[in-house]
Amino acid sequence: PLFEAIMISIPYALEIRTIIIDNCQLSVIFHHFNEILLRGQQVTKIEFINCDFTNSLSYFKQGITTNGLFKPSIWSFNSTLINESFSSLFDSLTLLNCDIKSLTFDNCTFSNETMSAVFQSIFFNSCFHHLEHFALNGTTQFYDLPFQIASLACCSWVMLSKCLHSISLSNCGIDASSCIPQLMKFDTGLTNLSFSGSNFNNPLVFKTPPVLNHLIFLDLSNSSFTVESLISIFNIINDHLLTIDGLDLSQIQFSDDNQKTTFLEKIENLTVDELKTLVFDDNVLEEKQTCSFASFISKQKCLKHLIINNSIQVSDSSEGIISLINAIKNLDLVTLSLRSDK
Repeated sequence: PLFEAIMISIPYALEIRTIIIDNCQLSVIFHHFNEILLRGQQVTKIEFINCDFTNSLSYFKQGITTNGLFKPSIWSFNSTLINESFSSLFDSLTLLNCDIKSLTFDNCTFSNETMSAVFQSIFFNSCFHHLEHFALNGTTQFYDLPFQIASLACCSWVMLSKCLHSISLSNCGIDASSCIPQLMKFDTGLTNLSFSGSNFNNPLVFKTPPVLNHLIFLDLSNSSFTVESLISIFNIINDHLLTIDGLDLSQIQFSDDNQKTTFLEKIENLTVDELKTLVFDDNVLEEKQTCSFASFISKQKCLKHLIINNSIQVSDSSEGIISLINAIKNLDLVTLSLRSDK
């Protein structure tokens, strides 16, 4: 009942850049879509949080066909039930006649059918054919998500324009060791890849040299590893199969702490070619482990950015702290973040 009053209170001259629609019945919101559009000609981002898309399509179509100035390039869906009603509206986004460059699904619930429908819309609707960033995070019932992402990477429009710079599949529990080689088969323009919260329990192996062989940043934070699988990433870099400028190994998980010790001992004398950024937050290290890590850091002569917050126990690791400081002193760092709560 307050919607019209809120709309009236917003000046027409106010340039609205972002619209966030939170916990709403969209058939009601889109009924007043023209009022939003009159004040939303400069909108670049629209975000839906826990919204109900039931019976909203007709109102959405009516709004966008009577006003051709609404062309957000950033679309985000959070905690949304991806059902048939959603799929129908999502497929109609092509009517906006705009380029959607960023598309994010956070903690959304799919079925096998609706996930396929969403990807089919992305594959074939021209509004998505300049997509630069795609994220699908927090969906653990991912059905054929690895296949769909690999299919996205080999779309003709992706390979022709090389527009897809960033993909995030965080907290989906995906087998990253098998997905990464699939995405590296095609030159998509991909530079940033996030598999935070994934399973990485097998070594990274490329059966053939990857076509896409350079990543600016790879996020593997909060992922589970074996000693062999984690070391394989460094080996891939040193074998010049894949250059990775930046690597996030925050809060890495092993089956037991002995594996963490074994891993750090094995990399003590390892130099990782061309590694420029290392994020190693929230990996609590004992004194011996800190000494091993310090030895590893001292060998990374290309390193420019080092972030190791809440990993070093200052109160219980005096020898390790000294070793780490000595290692850092000999590096030509641009950025250093070293904070500890212990």
